[in-house]
Amino acid sequence: MFNPPTYPNFLRFLALNKRSVEVVKTQMTFSVSRDGGVFEWAGDGLRSVFCQPRRVFDLGMWRMLFDIMRFNACAVRVLTENDDASIGEYLEREGYSSRFRDDYLIVSFLTPFLLSLISFSPFFVL
Repeated sequence: MFNPPTYPNFLRFLALNKRSVEVVKTQMTFSVSRDGGVFEWAGDGLRSVFCQPRRVFDLGMWRMLFDIMRFNACAVRVLTENDDASIGEYLEREGYSSRFRDDYLIVSFLTPFLLSLISFSPFFVL
């Protein structure tokens, strides 16, 4: 599953290799369930962000949401800067929260990679 605006290189790869792949419109959402359901949230509106009602009063949750918006707003600018800092160094320097790092950034960037390893590896069985 992919969305064309996010994966232009993948689409170019398919075109270059003459792959005949039908692209079917679908809905993509993002969700996290960690520590056996102790911490959960999803990115499909306020109701799913606060699927655990107690999170409405969780300042760490609000900070993570602020950091997500800040990161997304700054990402393009940061990529154009001549900065050799690692992502961890950048997050530390800019004061991003550990909740943002652990419950959003790592999960959202590693999940597609891990799923592709599991899906295509003979060492894993789903």
